[in-house]
Amino acid sequence: MNLSLKEFFETKTFKTSTVKVYGNIEEVKMYSTVLFWKVAKAEILFVLAETSRGKIILMCSDINTSPVDVLELYCSRVFIEVMFERVKNLLGI
Repeated sequence: MNLSLKEFFETKTFKTSTVKVYGNIEEVKMYSTVLFWKVAKAEILFVLAETSRGKIILMCSDINTSPVDVLELYCSRVFIEVMFERVKNLLGI
């Protein structure tokens, strides 16, 4: 069965979770499933989320990770990237 991403979002039952998104705590609608992805030749955890910033689909190779952790780690990457940029500029690298 082939579905577009829009159809996939519309056909799934999302659960609401409290998640830290980009430094703010908010209620996020989430759905997760483990699917075999041919490209990776492995099972991948797919996390669909509707945040205040919009819809997002994340993939995680560790299928035992909680969907909330996947989203929070993804959102934390922005702060990590900003920190690396500041350190790089501070050191003149």
